[in-house]
Amino acid sequence: PGLDFTGRAISESLPVSLARAMDGPVLRSSALNRLAATLGTRPVSAPGISSERAEALLAGANRVITGYVERFAGQIRITATEEDLSTGKSLRIVTAMAASPMAALDQLAHQFSPRAVPAPTSNPEAWRDWAIALESLPAARVELLEQALRLDPDFGAAWVILTSLYLAQNDRPAAEAVMERAKLRKLDPISRADLDLGMVEVSGDRTAKLAALRKVATLSPADTFLLRSLAEAETAGGQFAAAASDWKNLATASPNDAAAWNSLGYARSYAGDYAGAMAALREYERLRPKDANPSDSIGDLNYSFRKFADAAANYLEAEKKQPDFEQHGDLYKAAWAKFRTGDKQGADSLFSQFRTERSK
Repeated sequence: PGLDFTGRAISESLPVSLARAMDGPVLRSSALNRLAATLGTRPVSAPGISSERAEALLAGANRVITGYVERFAGQIRITATEEDLSTGKSLRIVTAMAASPMAALDQLAHQFSPRAVPAPTSNPEAWRDWAIALESLPAARVELLEQALRLDPDFGAAWVILTSLYLAQNDRPAAEAVMERAKLRKLDPISRADLDLGMVEVSGDRTAKLAALRKVATLSPADTFLLRSLAEAETAGGQFAAAASDWKNLATASPNDAAAWNSLGYARSYAGDYAGAMAALREYERLRPKDANPSDSIGDLNYSFRKFADAAANYLEAEKKQPDFEQHGDLYKAAWAKFRTGDKQGADSLFSQFRTERSK
């Protein structure tokens, strides 16, 4: 039982140690936590290997490290397996053994990569309290986190979790007080960025929030869910060039993500880049050749750039591929496109078809 905390402690710490040490970006645990609202919160003390695999996949991971901890010959031994998520194949198994869990973790990280950095705290007791807090019910977390911060006042991850806890409880004064205390400490860049994001969320300043989101996303290149949230926020905020850049990064990171290509096309369209928008939407069409939506999106692009004859053809193509798409909405769009070309008779005919289908 004395080792129960190590499962969570290691799974939270190893991504920090390996963040810039592997052959690609590494997801932080916060990337999985952002998906809790979608998939449901992981039950306290549920094994991550079974309960967090879905979050890892949805967050964009293609590899996962799992493992176990045991006492062996008076020491602590950690055995970890790196697995390819798409095939289920084990790529390598790594073992480390030392007198303490933290020392074994440091050895383990350096077995994965000689460029590994230390865990987020060097204080074993603070590390333990932090991990137990993460596995505890909310009522017990504050005391454990405060205790961890007394042991290591520069423990950035603990400051972030404590702030998030108060924000989740809608206790703004307590969250602001924690952030003010944290500002006086020497924190790692990602914890500082996370706290800055928390502060602007409290203030409600949309421009500042976008800037803070962008900083966190830059420091967390593997967190595609965060990057998607940033791109959506930039689009909603009218920052179309920035949104297009982020959608392009997302599409490059996940080239088979059809929705990302579609969003990239719209962002480029809003930014005035017709050729770039068309290139993105053609890639979307290549990925989803039988779907109506790529033709519909290309129609929207052509309509926006006053290419009304082309737009009408695109909308009718979408209607042909999937007549019930958006309840025959492409007949309505095609009617307007025809009208804008000056073809009133064609527009009336299409609108009549639209009205007939809707009346059914």
